[in-house]
Amino acid sequence: QAWQLHRYCATLTVSAPHVCRPQAERPFEPETLQYIDNLDAERDESILQAHGIQLRPECLRVFRVCTMVLKKGAKAGLTPSQIASILCREGLTKSPVEKLHSNAMHLAKASDAAAASAGGKRADGMELYMRHMELLLDEYLEDFLLEGAELMY
Repeated sequence: QAWQLHRYCATLTVSAPHVCRPQAERPFEPETLQYIDNLDAERDESILQAHGIQLRPECLRVFRVCTMVLKKGAKAGLTPSQIASILCREGLTKSPVEKLHSNAMHLAKASDAAAASAGGKRADGMELYMRHMELLLDEYLEDFLLEGAELMY
């Protein structure tokens, strides 16, 4: 059952027509919020691997980040449309999540370089990136909510 879900999620794209639909402006139903809260990207990656699907590290990162945005956005009370606005580009400009990604990559590289030069233990690259991405996303969502959900980064 989880495999079927992920087969469809792996091909899902968010496009402007879906974001503009009236139902995308409605809050999530309690059952949907519970479902979203129970999502676990790392567990789902294991399920995919068990079925012989090996995703490239870049794809795993996108999968984890999108799951994180969905979970944190839903928990913060954002509508599907508001969450999509974080993930989608407007025209040719980068989306907020792409900008957060760039910052998280720079911070992770800087943290890794600092640990290496200090002779300390170096963290796993994905783990380090995800920690920075989570902090940046939390900050972004806090600003997003304070600005009345109009912030585009």
